[in-house]
Amino acid sequence: MNIAQENRSLVKVIHGANEGVFDLAGHTVVVVRASLEVPFNIPPDAAAFVNGEMVDERFVLVPDDTLEFVKQEGQKGLGDLLTPEDLMARWRISTEQYQELRHRGLPVFTFPDGMARHPEVTVDEWWKAFGGHAEGAVPQHSASETWAHPAGSEPPPSYPFGPVEGTQEQLGSWIHPHGKGYGRHLQGRAKDGSVWVRKIHERHYEMWFKSQRALEAATKKRLKSPGPT
Repeated sequence: MNIAQENRSLVKVIHGANEGVFDLAGHTVVVVRASLEVPFNIPPDAAAFVNGEMVDERFVLVPDDTLEFVKQEGQKGLGDLLTPEDLMARWRISTEQYQELRHRGLPVFTFPDGMARHPEVTVDEWWKAFGGHAEGAVPQHSASETWAHPAGSEPPPSYPFGPVEGTQEQLGSWIHPHGKGYGRHLQGRAKDGSVWVRKIHERHYEMWFKSQRALEAATKKRLKSPGPT
């Protein structure tokens, strides 16, 4: 990948004393990690933070993001117990595709009452061992198929807070830390699972959140934004 500092789509990348601004908008964290692993001496287990918030390897960067890799010594963490709906929402897969992953060995703990939960840390380790790109496991789709859900669909239980309504540009600016990003930022956050978005009609969307805090932050920016919302 050609990393050019004089381009428009600039992202700041930091690891320890290493810092630089590169043309990386539109790329995922895993691509950046692979590109700068040697020159920035990034450990393979370093956690990725974008604008101060931990993200996964599929997170899509947008202009003005700050990506920092942090080595978290001695902090293994228990992770979450994810529901099947959590996994399907994060990975943008159907129930049939989820069942295929179960068939291929997706780690799961089933309680006596039949409730299934997936230990996040174990799932991450299994996915890395699985390759993260096995044919047929999680099919790749176009952005239009993966980031906005059709009218009439309901947000999964892991996104209980919302909705906030508006255009792509409005919603993207309301969840950007500096009020930027617009439609591209919204699509990136929807694809990495930070928010859940439903398309109402041609230019109108609804956005749902995992936490009350995230909803309140977006609502606060919406109320301060000029013009009709």
